[in-house]
Amino acid sequence: MNDTTEPEATMTPKLLADYRASLGYTQIQMADAMGLSRRAYIDIETGKSPLRKIHESAANWVMVKSAARGAGYIALPFEIGETVVLAGRK
Repeated sequence: MNDTTEPEATMTPKLLADYRASLGYTQIQMADAMGLSRRAYIDIETGKSPLRKIHESAANWVMVKSAARGAGYIALPFEIGETVVLAGRK
C-alpha cells in the first residue's frame, strides 16, 4: 500500500514570523527567498493557509543560506545551527 500522507510541519506560523524577523527580512523578502508569492507567504504566516512541511523546509534553507552569507549561526534555530556545525566538521 502506498501512503501519500504528507508529513506534518513542526514549525508554527508564529515561529516562521520569528525566523523572518530574526533575519531582518520583510514578508516580501522572505516570500522571495522561499520561492513563494507574497500573498501565499502572508497567508501562511497569518495562519490562513496551512504551513506544510515543504514550507518549513524552505524556511529552514533560507536560514542556512543566510548564515552562510554572514548572518552568523546566532540567527539559526539551535537544531539547524547544530546540524550546520556538524556538517562543517565532516
